[in-house]
Amino acid sequence: ETATADGSTYGPSEPYTVVDGENDVTFSQIILYSITVIVNGDGTATASAVSAVAGTTIELDVVPDVGNHVGSVTSEQVTVYDSHSFTMPSCDVVITVQFDRNVYTVLWYAGDDVHETQSYEHGETIQPPEDEPTVDGYSFVRWDGYEEGTAATNDMEYHAVFEAIPEEPEEPEYPYPPWLPDDDNVWIPPTIVYQEDEDGEDPWIFVV
Repeated sequence: ETATADGSTYGPSEPYTVVDGENDVTFSQIILYSITVIVNGDGTATASAVSAVAGTTIELDVVPDVGNHVGSVTSEQVTVYDSHSFTMPSCDVVITVQFDRNVYTVLWYAGDDVHETQSYEHGETIQPPEDEPTVDGYSFVRWDGYEEGTAATNDMEYHAVFEAIPEEPEEPEYPYPPWLPDDDNVWIPPTIVYQEDEDGEDPWIFVV
């Protein structure tokens, strides 16, 4: 049974009496206070009751959506325990639940060294570093495992793949300027021709 007086709702507590079957009922004054839950962010939060008397333990069911976590559960009227519960005070209560987006760390490695560190919120598209890593004697090929359009769903790391830069062949050393290479890019050694002048002296040297 309940009764209303002065705009407040009262409920029965032991003992109470009903006299001669009439509505002469003895009530202790028990006031029900309201509980309001405000949700900010992506998730759901409900209280185990919408109203309660002072001293009642209230449980909160707090569930973040995928990719989110509980940032805070606060109230100006009560202290909310880590278990997401509180003891009802002698006043109305407003609970504010804040859900925050998960933030992940993405590491880009060049060998054993971290080339770049990035942070992404859940679902954001990962972008490789603008500056490609460099290693002496090697050229950068790709980031192993990275695919364009990959979304951040947890902490991730990628490693640079390199390939050795081929050494350029050394040009052969000739006592005279070498002939131009042929169609197969093979250097042709010069042919040296001696020719004497008309008097048979002072030979001329030709390179052909």
